[in-house]
Amino acid sequence: MQVLTFFRAFVAAWCLLSTGDLSLSNRGFLGVAEALEVYSDSANSEPGFQLRHFQHESDLQIESQRSQQSQHWPDHRANERQRQQQQRALEPVFLALAHKHLRDHLETRPDKDLRTTEGSENAVPWQREISKPTPPSPEARAYAISLMLAVVVVMCVFYLVNWNDDDVRANTWSTLSMTVSIFGAVLIFGTTVRLCYWVFNVKGLRGETFVLFVLFSVSFVVMQTFLNIMLRTQAHRTLVCSFGTICAHITGFAGMYCAAGLQVLPIFATTWWASCLLLAAITLALAGMFMVGSHLRRNIALADDGIIDEEEMRWLRQVEDAENDVFSLCLGFSIMQALRCWISGAWQPYDARIPPDHIGQSEANALLATSMALCILTAASTKLSHIGEEAAHAGLKRCCRGVTNVCSVAVAWCLLFWGEWQLYAAGFQGVRITGLLIVALSLTFLSFFAIVGLDLVADTFHRTEARGLRILMLSLGLMVGFTWERAFHIGFDALSLDSKGQYHESARLGLAAGLALLVLPAWSLYILPSALKAQE
Repeated sequence: MQVLTFFRAFVAAWCLLSTGDLSLSNRGFLGVAEALEVYSDSANSEPGFQLRHFQHESDLQIESQRSQQSQHWPDHRANERQRQQQQRALEPVFLALAHKHLRDHLETRPDKDLRTTEGSENAVPWQREISKPTPPSPEARAYAISLMLAVVVVMCVFYLVNWNDDDVRANTWSTLSMTVSIFGAVLIFGTTVRLCYWVFNVKGLRGETFVLFVLFSVSFVVMQTFLNIMLRTQAHRTLVCSFGTICAHITGFAGMYCAAGLQVLPIFATTWWASCLLLAAITLALAGMFMVGSHLRRNIALADDGIIDEEEMRWLRQVEDAENDVFSLCLGFSIMQALRCWISGAWQPYDARIPPDHIGQSEANALLATSMALCILTAASTKLSHIGEEAAHAGLKRCCRGVTNVCSVAVAWCLLFWGEWQLYAAGFQGVRITGLLIVALSLTFLSFFAIVGLDLVADTFHRTEARGLRILMLSLGLMVGFTWERAFHIGFDALSLDSKGQYHESARLGLAAGLALLVLPAWSLYILPSALKAQE
């Protein structure tokens, strides 16, 4: 009985596939049972080929054979052979009948799906017409673009670090070092700031701005103190450079977001002249603080023996370079915010979680034109920096270099937000992290091509003019680092949410700290030495 039941199900399934009805695969074995019932009912009209008669006869034969087995066990093999011969004799008849009634049944069903190739009446199953694919969703298209660009970016890195031009290799390693150092510094900075917000339960813009100001002051003092200690203990050059770079970035980020918090306060955000006064006040405050710090450092260096030895000179130069980075980060970001406000007519959010709003193609084009004007200003300011280096006054030299550095940071931030504005102006409406990934991968890809192009142009100019183009290459490294930091910022938020949508601050802090511990040692041990060696 079980063998016959399995045989009937197998024949019914085979007939369904032969007729091309693949919809049965969705209905499962219930469709087979339904079809078998229909075939059994409709077979009553066929004389000599009644399915129920066959089933009834087969059942009687099996019961008879079982009773004979119990009485005449030696005849079991003979009866088994006889039963198999009867089943083989019934197979063609059963197959033909099932195929005929199944086709009749499928033609009368309202949900039949007998699509065949166009122009062919007797098409086999594998010749069925393939349904047209549905258009991909914006998220699927964005993920596909991100996947392709990721492969392109990785391959471009391998090409450029092995380029046959020394300048291209040096600029590529410098860009990679700048990108990874900014990324690692932002991880440390974000973890520290969120920990302070969490521990002290800081709420509101004013409270966050005050915490950032305190962090800026503390990190500035720590940077100068530890650099002095490391240089006096004759620490390795790479260690001193890596510590100074990370501390300068963290201090610059604290001052940068503190200034941005002041810009959106009602007292400064209402009129354009108030914003200009704030920019002037930030510039004067930073310049005054750095001048006081430089005077104190020189007094400390001269306090022991009245002369500045080599180690003390290294300390002064390292701290001065860190202060220049802090100054350029703070002022460059503030200038970018003011320019975006001037273009769009309102203060734009700088938080990575908030997408741009009410931004069209005209605003994106205006920001791109502003970025190009800043690029020209950066290249032209190197001439001023060259004049400042020939001057005897140390303060004038720092001011000339500061103008170039501020313009280069403003270029990096303007190009970053132009990429975001252009993406949303083109109609992107997908997930926020997907948009940031597309911007990061696209700008990274364009940056590598720009490095090669700028290097080819710089080779045709004099050393002074070529310096401005090479500074633009470092601006591209800043831009790439900031774009990836914004993408990871959203990623940390997504991974910090549990299945119920509750946010866990400890999980986010742990993720950021773990990633920083993974990235920064690799940067300090492998990427930064390669960048320093390539620059030499």
